[in-house]
Amino acid sequence: MGLGKAQINSIPLRILGGESGQDTLVVVQVFTFLGSHVQVADLSSVYEANPPVDACRMLAQAFTQDVRFTLDGTDPSSTKGFQLKEGTPPIMLPLNTSTPPKFIAEVAGATLEIQYGY
Repeated sequence: MGLGKAQINSIPLRILGGESGQDTLVVVQVFTFLGSHVQVADLSSVYEANPPVDACRMLAQAFTQDVRFTLDGTDPSSTKGFQLKEGTPPIMLPLNTSTPPKFIAEVAGATLEIQYGY
């Protein structure tokens, strides 16, 4: 099985015997943080990520309530955008400086935790 080019700071792992009986490839990425941890407690209106200049990705996690986000520069809504489920592990999002991710709560009371990095 050819892996192609591995991303910088990535460690490819091959796990044998996946659920479908096929081998599964998992890439574990090293994350180096930049700047301070960000907590967004008010997501009643759209929050646009404001990453440091050198950041190329971010970790994001929702607490208390679900959060929606978009990556294309459009505004998310309570029904539009990808969903961050409250209490699930953080996800890693790519950053594009011309269109940073935008976030909004699905319902009142959501908190968003962010860490920028590379």
